[in-house]
Amino acid sequence: MPDDITSRPVKARNVTAIDSVFFIASIKPARLSAAIITVMVGLLAASFFTISPLLILGLGMTAFPYLGALILRIFAPHLLKPEKATFLPDHLLPCYTILLPLHKEANMIPQLAHMMRLIDYPAARLEILVLLEARDLPTYRAAMRANWPPNTRIIIVPHRANPTKPFACNHGLRHARGDILVIYDAEDHPHPQQLREAAARFHAAPERLACLQAPLVITESGRHFLEAHFALEYGVLFGALLPTLALFGQALPLGGTSNHFRTKVLRDIGGWDSDNLTEDADLGYRLARKKYQIRMLEHPTYENAPHSFKIWFMQRTRWLSGHIQTWCVHMRTPARTRRGLGVIGFILFNLFMMTRVMTGPSHALFVVPVLLFGATESGLTLGVSMFSYLVVIGLALCFPQSKSRWRHVFTVITLPLYWLCLAAPAFFAAYRMATHENEWLKSPHKPGQSVRRWRLRSIFRKRRH
Repeated sequence: MPDDITSRPVKARNVTAIDSVFFIASIKPARLSAAIITVMVGLLAASFFTISPLLILGLGMTAFPYLGALILRIFAPHLLKPEKATFLPDHLLPCYTILLPLHKEANMIPQLAHMMRLIDYPAARLEILVLLEARDLPTYRAAMRANWPPNTRIIIVPHRANPTKPFACNHGLRHARGDILVIYDAEDHPHPQQLREAAARFHAAPERLACLQAPLVITESGRHFLEAHFALEYGVLFGALLPTLALFGQALPLGGTSNHFRTKVLRDIGGWDSDNLTEDADLGYRLARKKYQIRMLEHPTYENAPHSFKIWFMQRTRWLSGHIQTWCVHMRTPARTRRGLGVIGFILFNLFMMTRVMTGPSHALFVVPVLLFGATESGLTLGVSMFSYLVVIGLALCFPQSKSRWRHVFTVITLPLYWLCLAAPAFFAAYRMATHENEWLKSPHKPGQSVRRWRLRSIFRKRRH
């Protein structure tokens, strides 16, 4: 029987040293700049001197993961749903650690503390580590005033010139006492039963299962163009693409929150890359390279979409910068990456990174010239392009994010316009990486306005079977 978490010593533990070749700090800035500039110049050249075979191959291969997810969604939707978990009795539950990395989030503290109090897990087997930056006094004062659950500890993260979320998480990992560890962001509304589900899934699975990703669901969507498309993007990613990859045992680019890990495995692989701007996606591929498995949970975490264009732009720039970093790190030794991920996993890794980073620029360099200057492409190129569009649009139609059917249809048919909006942050991200600007672009949040049904105490107080 696991011991209570309060009986475990409170002391920092070292993280196992690993091969640093997979960390962004191991790449010389000059080499990183040269790689990014070479790729961008090549893409610009391809836009002026049409390379139809290469374009056709890229468009066709990018559509295949979406096509596979669409086929499963239509003909076998039950395969995309996580397996049902039989919850463990309280005396068999493992000790759990929740990491809450916070920076300039004073306004979110009351809501976050309330969300933590709603979590259905025995207090004796749960610890919450609130990770605060050393010089963030407003957030510290708000955290000290908040009504946190029992066994909550406020830990001050040492100051560094470029404070990042993965750096704070690594500091929290050194202090974690739980057998399982999960990360939540300041704006998260995790389902109260999520920890119990994860504990049951880990209990029934082999040790090679290292991580469980909860689906992220955007609430309050549809107010404006960006919110609606942000919600749709999350719906397709966490409702179809990631479950499809998990079903076939492929690597998952993790979301930045609601990742449940076996703490020992996380320490063994060296934790997070403190300088990677998408440490979540990078960690998912590093786990896969070590032959660990990642699966999806059923109980979601609810979040709000960025509430302004500026916030969306800065967040998207950080994400795309991190994807560029992750691709450069893993492709500096492509043979080792191929051996670690397997041939199919290696191809999917490159397709995912290419799709995330190049969706905006490809529309700016391909679609806009066609519309504005009447540029023509071969019939085969246009045919493959239309096929790719129809596959993605068909998949998007399967995930309505609005109560209004017509509003959802409008959001789906305007996807190409949203993809075009991604060009500016993509080019800005490439510029930042080429000029060695690795600053963490902070996304401010505001408390959510919606009240989830599962907040009712009568729901999560019931004993689950």
